[in-house]
Amino acid sequence: MRNTVDRYSNYDLLRIISTVAVVVIHVNAHFFVSRASAPSSSLYYVSESMLNIITRFSVPAFVMISGAFILSNPANREFTFFYRKSSYKIFLPTFAVIVFYCVLSEIKWIAVSHNPLPPLYAMLIGGQYNLWFMYMLFGLYILAPFIIRLKEATGKSVYNAAAWFMLFWAVVSQMTSTSSLPYSIGVVFAFLAYFLVGNVLFEKIKRQSIPFPPSMWFCAGIICFLITFFSRYSGLTKELFDPHTSFFSPAIALASVCIFIGFGKLEIHWHCEKLSSLTFFMYLFHTPIYGVLFRMKRLLPGNELLAIAVVVVLTVLLSLGAAMLYSRLWDYCESKRNWKNRWYHLQIWQKELTNSR
Repeated sequence: MRNTVDRYSNYDLLRIISTVAVVVIHVNAHFFVSRASAPSSSLYYVSESMLNIITRFSVPAFVMISGAFILSNPANREFTFFYRKSSYKIFLPTFAVIVFYCVLSEIKWIAVSHNPLPPLYAMLIGGQYNLWFMYMLFGLYILAPFIIRLKEATGKSVYNAAAWFMLFWAVVSQMTSTSSLPYSIGVVFAFLAYFLVGNVLFEKIKRQSIPFPPSMWFCAGIICFLITFFSRYSGLTKELFDPHTSFFSPAIALASVCIFIGFGKLEIHWHCEKLSSLTFFMYLFHTPIYGVLFRMKRLLPGNELLAIAVVVVLTVLLSLGAAMLYSRLWDYCESKRNWKNRWYHLQIWQKELTNSR
């Protein structure tokens, strides 16, 4: 399963597939949003509804993968070490993209309505180009060192029980409430459940204490998807469309766990860490790309399903190109301007290091 000291190809592959699944969710929603409230046996409704459902494992998978590796590393219990590393790797690149998007939106809004406030508001609430996931992830990263310390203090049995209880609570909580801010306490603590469960499952898989082959776990996930489809077809749609709660409907939560376990037990010999490392930037860039593609009407086939396929493929390829360009630009600036060294030697980190000693 393991190729190098720090890489697991099965989870690299899951991260790549999840990235494509996120693109499918957003592109498919362009058509499905008008059909969702009227279930039917038409090819378009059935196909687009299933696409919307079977891709819902993607965001929980991202969070579980993050929890698997972050919470399994004892070094991350040190606040300065973890915050310094993660802020440079995650926060700074994301902040640069958010500012770029905000400037573009400001130019558009000021030219059209002379009102500079909507883009700023969108950036504040996490509605800027579907970046709500990154805002939520920041909350989880802030909590990570505290969680590792609690894990060490409570022991594995208590920690594991708390993780599963929190997932149960998250499902109930998100089904019975809505949240407008992705970094609100409710949303962060709901996704914290996936963060913890990913770590619990990862360690159990390493110990080979989870039974059954991957195929059985994937089959269980498919059954959960079918249950979700028939629930929606019957009119039970409340928890399936909210931007946050849709990842916590009971069958989707169970399917996400099954898929994570299935991939965890796979033996993958394809070295895909380079592509996997670009998925973070692909997520940052994919939304404006498919937005532009949908404006190019002549590019789209008349058949909705073919149009979804075309836009998904082009979005993935263009997002990958943008991710490669941004990554290389970041590396170039890092080498020429010594960004990483400067960030690591900021006074705030030195004070924390001194206090820790």
